[in-house]
Amino acid sequence: MKSHIVLTVAVFFGLLAMSCTSEPAILDLEISVSSTEANAGDPVLFTFTGDTDFLTFYSGETGKTYAQYPNAIAQTVNLVSGETTFAYTYSNLNETVTATFIAASHGNWGEESKMEQFDFDLNIADNRTGITSFTVKTGGLFGKQFEGVINEENSSISVIVDPGTPLTAMTTIISTESTLAELYLNGTLFENKSKVDYSGEDVVFQVRAAGGSIQEWIVLITTL
Repeated sequence: MKSHIVLTVAVFFGLLAMSCTSEPAILDLEISVSSTEANAGDPVLFTFTGDTDFLTFYSGETGKTYAQYPNAIAQTVNLVSGETTFAYTYSNLNETVTATFIAASHGNWGEESKMEQFDFDLNIADNRTGITSFTVKTGGLFGKQFEGVINEENSSISVIVDPGTPLTAMTTIISTESTLAELYLNGTLFENKSKVDYSGEDVVFQVRAAGGSIQEWIVLITTL
């Protein structure tokens, strides 16, 4: 019986010693990007090969740059699910940013740590010239509001108004796809909530994107 006890204890401590074996930190990761030239609104795709324990992404936008660590806003990349790609979409941006990944790995007892930084300089161009909403409103305290129907194919906006609706001074509110875009009317910078005369010829607004693209939008007022 005594020999069995000694053998059991020996096996226990042998297994304990195996479980306490130090394992090094493993960080063998490579990251590539689909392109360093991207359009705002389109996803930028990053591809991973290799292994790491943790991966954190800093987009490089204001408040999200690694240089501002630890006050920067970061995003954890989920590698547990076996994903080998990560997509990020920049919006309302027309500049060059540095996207940063921070990879970190630790040994099983924490006695060894490894960290690696991956930087990508991305040129983001915002050439979006779309209009997302268009509203006109008649004057007066009890003015009536009409919503425009946006047709992206022919860059037009159709507004149906009631018979007898005064069209000479309608308060106009327009939302653009990009907050960086500027609106022009007759070559002059348009300020939202300004009054526009729709009683004559078709009114044409111009959207000028921060990236340089320009698109004209014609407004068609119909009485029904």
